[in-house]
Amino acid sequence: MLDVGSRIRDMREARAWTQQQLAQFIPLSQKQMSRIENGEVHQLSRDIVVRLGTILEDPVLTGEVNHWLHQLGYRPMVAPDLPLPTSAHEITDHFAPYPAALLDLGWFLRDWNVPMQQLFGKSSTHLVGLERNLIVQLFHPRSWLIGYFTPEVVKDMLYRLAWDWAPHYEEPWQKDLAWRISQRLGAHWWPFLRNLPEPPDEVAPLSEVIRVPASRHGTSLIFRTARMPVSNRPDLRVTVYYPLSAETLDWCQHIEKGASQ
Repeated sequence: MLDVGSRIRDMREARAWTQQQLAQFIPLSQKQMSRIENGEVHQLSRDIVVRLGTILEDPVLTGEVNHWLHQLGYRPMVAPDLPLPTSAHEITDHFAPYPAALLDLGWFLRDWNVPMQQLFGKSSTHLVGLERNLIVQLFHPRSWLIGYFTPEVVKDMLYRLAWDWAPHYEEPWQKDLAWRISQRLGAHWWPFLRNLPEPPDEVAPLSEVIRVPASRHGTSLIFRTARMPVSNRPDLRVTVYYPLSAETLDWCQHIEKGASQ
């Protein structure tokens, strides 16, 4: 506990907080906080570790809180809508000129780069609330994504959702989010998700092929998606669209030239 305690002390002092000020948010006594920072407590509850990480914020942004939880033998902190690192834009921009989006565990679109913005005609600030949720966008009749994905691709994406959410089936955030999405959609997708067969061989499904109709960009575009983890943030994934045709590659390069001018 000494390393965890000293890190908590360093972050507290960086904010010019007293032990009493930090302790009252947990809530703990000042004496208990002192013992934690001095490494005199050999085991903390998971709730206290998560609460400390959330209040200090930095360990959630960087994922350090999950190192603490691992050290203490707990499961990692994963939930939708956790604060994003300041490098969020850099994560998606890294993949330009290919479209890339940052998704969290709840399948909320948290950020996307200029090529993805150009592809679907929406900036990352355009959507709010449940409109940022990819499941809502896939199934709502007035979604801006309706018509972009074939039924086979949608089914494969739901396999991914079931795979991502399976370890967290009993966690309150998932039950609350599933209920809110079902209410938003009139339960259109929820029965289908429940009836999906188990993914074969206990492996994540293959990448999806995304086809964008010519009516949007003057030429049809075809991509294969790939998912990339975000270092130290098990709640985040990057979805990247890689071109599968010469026309699609030309489109990506055209977008890159426009962004640089």
